[in-house]
Amino acid sequence: MANLSELVGTFIQNTMSPSGGERIGNVLKDLDAFAAAIPNQEVAAQVYAASLLAIEVDTPQERAYLADLAQKTGLTATVVQNIRQTLGVKV
Repeated sequence: MANLSELVGTFIQNTMSPSGGERIGNVLKDLDAFAAAIPNQEVAAQVYAASLLAIEVDTPQERAYLADLAQKTGLTATVVQNIRQTLGVKV
């Protein structure tokens, strides 16, 4: 089983591109495979938290990514709200 840093590192490496717009497109395209590689809810919550800290959520695409990530990993609205509140991030 891959650890969190390996999962996130691989995901970022596979989705990076010169253009921010292309990067978001690549992330959304590969999100199904990425979410499927997340082994459990604890890791899903960590990935969601890392995503919140890694991006500045100021575009519809970034909001869509976070919503899709939560949905595809099975994070409930309550868990997502708790993560956002704990990190002090408003989306």
